[in-house]
Amino acid sequence: MAKEFDPMKMSSPDPDKIACRDCVYRDMDEIKVGDVVIKTGVTKGFCDAFPEGGDTNGKPLDVLFQNAKCPEYERDERV
Repeated sequence: MAKEFDPMKMSSPDPDKIACRDCVYRDMDEIKVGDVVIKTGVTKGFCDAFPEGGDTNGKPLDVLFQNAKCPEYERDERV
């Protein structure tokens, strides 16, 4: 099979499993599709603890993709 016809593969963070889902530093962006609310902000690579342009270059990849515990995590009691 020619390379240009290989199926595209990707990985994305799971908003229901990522540690960021109830962290005080999370990005709170959401989208609503019908009656379903998708928390898109928690899957972004940046948050208040890991700001864009900061020294860390965003959230650790294992936090995003392997559901690892975040070193900056603090539970948001409002959730």
